[in-house]
Amino acid sequence: GYCSCYYYHCYFCCHLVVVVVVAAVVVASVVVATVVVFDALTVHVVLLLLVIVFTIVLTVTIDIAIAIAIVAPVAAAVPGYFVKWDTRLKIKNGLSYWNSDLNKVSMEVITNSLDSVSTYFLQPKLNVSKINEDCVTWNERVVISQKNIYYKYFDSWYGYRVAQVKYDSDSKRLWFYHGKDEPFTFYLRPEDGDVTKSGCIKEHDIFYLETNNFERGTLSTDGTQIVFDPSITSAPVGLHFVDEEDA
Repeated sequence: GYCSCYYYHCYFCCHLVVVVVVAAVVVASVVVATVVVFDALTVHVVLLLLVIVFTIVLTVTIDIAIAIAIVAPVAAAVPGYFVKWDTRLKIKNGLSYWNSDLNKVSMEVITNSLDSVSTYFLQPKLNVSKINEDCVTWNERVVISQKNIYYKYFDSWYGYRVAQVKYDSDSKRLWFYHGKDEPFTFYLRPEDGDVTKSGCIKEHDIFYLETNNFERGTLSTDGTQIVFDPSITSAPVGLHFVDEEDA
């Protein structure tokens, strides 16, 4: 998946670059100093080896101390990484994944390869700038698309298939269809329903979908689909995002 020095699981990989650079500078400085001060080759070699060993031991010790004191506690407290725009995501409800077959969306527990799970992209409301360029924020209106296309494809925006409510059916179920001139948007509401909450959404944060008409997405009576039917009084279905490669 995506790796950055700002992500905790990549901390040591990224820090290794700093370690190598520092070690190279220290070793080069000692080599120059020993060549100038000492003429004996044996003394030069011994000092060089001692400096290399000392640098390695010191940097490893510092890394371990930093990880124990800072990185590990913070990483444990963070439920996931920021959900970003234009990033391929999977959507889950507990052990069930969103899976879309043609236009239909179903909630399925995948027992075989996760490669078969459908993936999606989050896009901003048409002609509205992203509130935060670095992440998707709570209570923001988003378009859920099957393709990462930010232009009009044939007669529809965002790659021809976006999530929307099928109002011409009794079920008012979620499905994917043409975005047309104004793609359907959903609010990403926090689990407690606080419409004033702000800040970045992280992977594994629980959210639910709400339409512009304040209809909340709930599970159908058979538990296989998400519907937006006010007559269903059950609690809104809690969803969460995971990275494309995350199980």
